[in-house]
Amino acid sequence: MEQTGVKPGENNPLKFAPDVDEALDALLFYRGAKYLPPMEALEEAYVDLRAHERALVAAMKAAFDEQLAGFDPDKLEALFNRGLRRGALKGMSNPAKFWDLYREHYDLTEKRAERSFDEVTARVFAEAYSAEIRRLAKLRAAGR
Repeated sequence: MEQTGVKPGENNPLKFAPDVDEALDALLFYRGAKYLPPMEALEEAYVDLRAHERALVAAMKAAFDEQLAGFDPDKLEALFNRGLRRGALKGMSNPAKFWDLYREHYDLTEKRAERSFDEVTARVFAEAYSAEIRRLAKLRAAGR
């Protein structure tokens, strides 16, 4: 994910000050090319917070959708049918077999949850967050 970087000038004191007191000092008392003027700094901070909020929601939805896809009934049915062909649960009706296979699938999913979050969910979240920030920046640059 992108991070705000320090520039040679026009930095937003609300983003770079180490604490509230220094942010207010820079916002209200420092003048010059180093920092943005107070109203511009506030407007930029507001726009960035709104973009962060929208990107966060988009990223959470993408991460949730990625996890939900693991429980897609058609995908599970295909997976379970492959399991039934191996003969592990012969003699049971399909709903009972599928339920046992689902429980096994859930147990495996739960065991892989931490790795799955780190490798899949966090990656999907970061990609969706960054994409939404870029999309909003393009809209802002286009004046929308």
